[in-house]
Order: sequence, then C-alpha cells, then structure tokens
Amino acid sequence: MDCIWGKLSSMFRVCIFLLCVVISCSIKAKEKELRVAVLNQYPFVIVKDGKVTSGLLVEKMRLLVEKAGYKATFYSMPSAGRLLDLLERGRMDAALSLFYSEERAKRYEFVESPLYMHSVLVLLSNKTYPQGIKSLNDLQKGRIGYIRGFYLGKKVDPFMRKIGAEYKMDINKPQKALKLMLKGRVTSTISDFEIPNLSNGAVYTCKGLEYRVEHLDSVPSYIAMHKSSRHANIARQLNNALIEIENSGLGLAVKQKFWHQQPKNGCIAFNGS
Repeated sequence: MDCIWGKLSSMFRVCIFLLCVVISCSIKAKEKELRVAVLNQYPFVIVKDGKVTSGLLVEKMRLLVEKAGYKATFYSMPSAGRLLDLLERGRMDAALSLFYSEERAKRYEFVESPLYMHSVLVLLSNKTYPQGIKSLNDLQKGRIGYIRGFYLGKKVDPFMRKIGAEYKMDINKPQKALKLMLKGRVTSTISDFEIPNLSNGAVYTCKGLEYRVEHLDSVPSYIAMHKSSRHANIARQLNNALIEIENSGLGLAVKQKFWHQQPKNGCIAFNGS
C-alpha cells in the first residue's frame, strides 16, 4: 500500500511540475506578445476584411519587434481618440505614429528614436518656379492649392490662413490638384501628407505641364507605449532594434517598397493614392 501511495505521490508531483512548466511558458509567451494599435491610413497601414495585413509602418514595426525578440498583433482603431484611450488604459501595449509632446510623455512611454519622418510635400509648376524653393514662404508669388492631410495640419493650416490660399481639396482626391494645375488655376500645391509614387526632386510631365516634387519640411512620429516599468524596458529594446534596422538599410527598403514605385507617366502619378 505504501508503495502504491508513493508511486501516486510521485506521479502527482510530476503532474504539478509539468503544470507549472506549462503555466510558466504561457506567461513568458504572453510577455513576448505586443498588442499594437494603428489607424487605417494607406499606405502606412493597410486593412483588408477588418484585419491589418500590411503597410509601411506595420512592416517596419514587425521588423524591429522581431529583432527585439517579441511578436506583434496589430489592431485597427476607428479613431485616434479610441487608440489613445486603449493605450492609456493598458488595453493596448503600443500605438504607432504618435507625435511627441511633454504632455503626452507624462501619459505614454515613447520609444526614443522616431519611427517615421512625415514630410510636407509640394508640387510646383516648373514654369512658375524654375528654381528650387527653401520654405513655404517662397510659394506666396503663385496661386496655391492645398490638400489637407492628417499629420501636419498644425504646421500648414496657419500658413495657409496667413496667405489666403485659394483652394482646399479633399484629402481622398489629390488628383484634383493636378487637374487644377493643368488648367492653370493653381501654380503649386501643398500636401501635408506624402503621396505614393512621387519621388522627392523628380520632374513629371502631364499633358504639357511640367511639374516638380519637393519636400520642404518634416515632422517625426514615434512608437508610444502604455506607461509601466515593463513597457519602459520594451521601449529601450525597440529603440535599439530601430536604430539597427535604420543603420542596416532595412528601414529604407521598407519605405521604398511603398513609396518609390515610379509612375508610367506624370498624369497617373496621383492615382495610386
């Protein structure tokens, strides 16, 4: 009887040990999973059938998360307010493409290096602007179109009000800017978000109109994390991984995959957006 009880006792201890191992492995696996909140904004984030599938920022985040030894699951948010609320409450571990401020730094843990630099993109009629321009102020001699985007409104809006821009166009229809330039109704167009397939410094021709693409300024956006000691440590690891992929050229390769596919002609340069 004692022998049987001893065997049962040993089996029980083995089962308890195996259960502890399974629980421990499960906890460790969960600690390596990152819930990442994003906004559906092409080409930064691409959502199909309600699931985040790809995108410039998504693929870049996957690279550095894997390099840091984690696994990311991406969740598309219906609004920036919802994204920030879930992040602050710890329902999400991280959020992509937030702008830094001292006030936000009190509420979120920021990865030190920027994830992306968002540019103010300008389309210029070469006839009106044969030389390069250095700032938005150089545009005042012509009629300006304005495509209001998501990122740089605080920078561009005051300038557009100051000079009294003649047109404002729908963010979802940037090809209108090209049509207005073709008709001679505007000589340049400011976009405070980047447009796929338009390379910086490139000159395009559409129906006799020669226009140039230039970037005047840029604003960094960051990975923000729920504020906790665990996430502070993860933020440091992600920062090291981010520096590594930028230095290796992998970050640039991801951007080129989404931005620098050259258009067949200048008239369709806008169509991919």
